[in-house]
Amino acid sequence: MQLFRLILGERRELALETLVRDRLVAVALPPSSGYAEALRSLSARDVLLIQRSGPVEGARGGDHAIVAYESAKSAYANNCSVVLLHGTSAAAAMSPKTLARFETIFIPLGPALGLALPALFRHVRRRRLVIAGQTRLTAGGRTRRYLVVKSQVVASDNRRQFGTTGLSPLDVIRRLEGLDYVVLRWPELIEEGRHEGDIDILVAHGDADKVVARYADSVATYPLDVYSDDGSSGYYFNRAPYYTPGMARRMLDTATTTAAGIRVADARWRYLSFGYHLMLHIKSRRVPPGTNTIGPGTFRSSKYFAELQRLAALAGEPLPGSFDDIEAALKRADAWPAIDLMGFYAEKNRFLKHRYFEHASGSNDSVRP
Repeated sequence: MQLFRLILGERRELALETLVRDRLVAVALPPSSGYAEALRSLSARDVLLIQRSGPVEGARGGDHAIVAYESAKSAYANNCSVVLLHGTSAAAAMSPKTLARFETIFIPLGPALGLALPALFRHVRRRRLVIAGQTRLTAGGRTRRYLVVKSQVVASDNRRQFGTTGLSPLDVIRRLEGLDYVVLRWPELIEEGRHEGDIDILVAHGDADKVVARYADSVATYPLDVYSDDGSSGYYFNRAPYYTPGMARRMLDTATTTAAGIRVADARWRYLSFGYHLMLHIKSRRVPPGTNTIGPGTFRSSKYFAELQRLAALAGEPLPGSFDDIEAALKRADAWPAIDLMGFYAEKNRFLKHRYFEHASGSNDSVRP
């Protein structure tokens, strides 16, 4: 009833400036020009325009940032706390990830609101959001009215974060200077300007929130996956620590800073952590159960096996030719997960379930108490 009253006549008018002042504001599928200027005039800290014609990698455009709109997921792939959902982007209101990302959501009265209504009813019933009222914004010579909703969802999974829009991957990482972290993979490509895709970072649990704060001064859209050394505060993988906490701590303790300004673990731990990643994280989900020998065709791309071999050589370790070899190397380093942690890794992973929980012999014993 509250939702119906607010939409159909009961108009609690909210001052737009109080909602956007000193906030990072995303505008999905803006229907006209002038939104960045209008929101900046209301003291928004920074503005992101998410447009179909925007660049996939994100860029700065004067007093705002701009990035491509590819699907409803594009609406929450940023570090903003306020979002305006226009057109088909209103479908993003259906996703709990939208509520976890934003504290305030604006939906224009009209067709977009009709698209979002089923999700709004559901979220209100489940107490995931509250209807705050209505407001208006003038941009591009036209005034539009918006329904304003406030999220009540507290994010539990904080792994996905974002680096500053418009910076190179190297400059994104350089902003972490002084923190206790390491870049987990492909630092050479980052230094050479050839890296594509997200960047995985391991950080001491006391510095995890500081990583987020380093990018909070402006819009950020470069994807980062941030893992704390003990998996605390939501910086985890599959609800568990990314590595065993002891292994993660040793990786951080061996870290050095490259000439370009990237912190990396020493050669041995770079090799071991890469093997751990290939065997125990998502990369092995496509590996047929019962596989042991590894080669260029084992993983989605041959680059993963090539990098594993390269890192083993740099570390002075025997070149691995099987999952047994990777497991043995991790056990020698006292970096093998206990059965409870292996259970989290094995969720949705048929290869790990077969090898460690269903197979009746061999290395199945390695995770038993």
